[in-house]
Amino acid sequence: MNGSDPTTVFITGASSGIGLATVERLDARGYRIYAGVRRDDDAERLAQRGSAGLIPVCLDLTNPASIERALTRIEEDLGGKGLDAVVNNAGTTAVAPLEFTPLETVRHQFDINIIGHLAVLQAALRLLRCGGSGRIINIGSVSGRVSTPFTGAYNASKAALRSLGDALRVELAPWNISVSLIEPGTVLTPMWTRSLADVQEMRRTMPPEAERLYGPVFSTLRSFIEKIQRGGQGLSSEEVAKVIERVIQARRPRAHYIIGSDARLRLILGRMPTRMRDWVLSRLILPPYPSSEER
Repeated sequence: MNGSDPTTVFITGASSGIGLATVERLDARGYRIYAGVRRDDDAERLAQRGSAGLIPVCLDLTNPASIERALTRIEEDLGGKGLDAVVNNAGTTAVAPLEFTPLETVRHQFDINIIGHLAVLQAALRLLRCGGSGRIINIGSVSGRVSTPFTGAYNASKAALRSLGDALRVELAPWNISVSLIEPGTVLTPMWTRSLADVQEMRRTMPPEAERLYGPVFSTLRSFIEKIQRGGQGLSSEEVAKVIERVIQARRPRAHYIIGSDARLRLILGRMPTRMRDWVLSRLILPPYPSSEER
């Protein structure tokens, strides 16, 4: 994208999962990568395993000063040249009934999945404009189109990310900066291990009323996550990384990329009449609830 110069990419959430797979793929192909990570030990690990073109950058998406320091460092390293692409990959999820999800957890979800992404873009746009034809690639989820029970806060944040990208795509068109949203189905990442721990901790700390009302749900969610961890379903991070590289290199990137067979099935589900969709979701996800006499 810069002639003889290597393609320059800034990736958030680069320490594991999709972010790490993308960093490794692009590094092997000679890109210059600025890999955003939260912890110093992750930065050191990436620096040791990557080439000279892989540059770890400490980044806390909930801290505006951290974001500005990261972009200032990248700008200084580029020496007047621009960025070719920003990949907004960092994210977190919360698995719990919305009725008992702490509002602090919901705020944290949006701080990282939405506010943090926008803060990165606001700081990085000056560098994308310098590149001449920048790419913004947001890692969303098909959950942003078809919401499922007990991941409501996550679904809402991904729906917001989709809306954010739709607005940015038109706003930035005069500068030839494309905005693409990658919408995978289930991806086999360490996020699910963290989600399982969160489910167990949430079940331990929630009031007795939550256990009475949703006890069977917690068991179902645990079984579902354990199945994902065993590799029973879902995409690999490497499959998503391939699509990210394709978007970076595309002459005219698409606005949306749906990835995975389960993502396409979810789209079919989303086109069903609402009552039918809700019935299907309840059959697929919800455990049998006790009768009113048993409650």
